Amino acid sequence: MELLQFEPSHLPRDRWLHRRDELGEDTPRSTVVDQYALPDSDSYSVRLVTVPAGETLQMGTLGRRSGRGGGADLLLLTSRESIPADWVEGTVEFGEFP
Repeated sequence: MELLQFEPSHLPRDRWLHRRDELGEDTPRSTVVDQYALPDSDSYSVRLVTVPAGETLQMGTLGRRSGRGGGADLLLLTSRESIPADWVEGTVEFGEFP
């Protein structure tokens, strides 16, 4: 399963992910910042993460945080404390994200 992780993020630890299919190529930056409740920043990076079959994820909806609306799906990698480096397919700046 291909998922995303934003940096910077208000979420604690390194095990929170988002569904890639929620982010369209034409989604405005302001919408992404609001739905993913991202902190103020001049730039955001997006990690492309492939989670292999058999891993346990818990799904919920990102709530309001720091004046942001939230609403995006949120997935928690419950079986690990962090995302293994070999799951990361790459990192790009938000403006370069396909």
